[in-house]
Amino acid sequence: QKRNPTLRVFNCYLHLDEATPHLHIDFVPYVSNWKGKGMDTRVSLKQAMKSLGFEGGSKRDTELNQWINHEKEVLAEVMERNGI
Repeated sequence: QKRNPTLRVFNCYLHLDEATPHLHIDFVPYVSNWKGKGMDTRVSLKQAMKSLGFEGGSKRDTELNQWINHEKEVLAEVMERNGI
């Protein structure tokens, strides 16, 4: 939550029923202090990623893909630190 303050996790499941243990993490991307029409806080993946510092590029280099790659790098650092 500290690293991704504009993403609110509401479910997280660890699956050990397959050959490779894995997680499913469900979250709601949102933005606060919205200046456009409507509510002050709204659901928006693009704006949530933008507020985290990820700007869109090409079709393959979207805000979401940039964030996913960044999270993989962070996970790799944590694993390395812990000898995994």
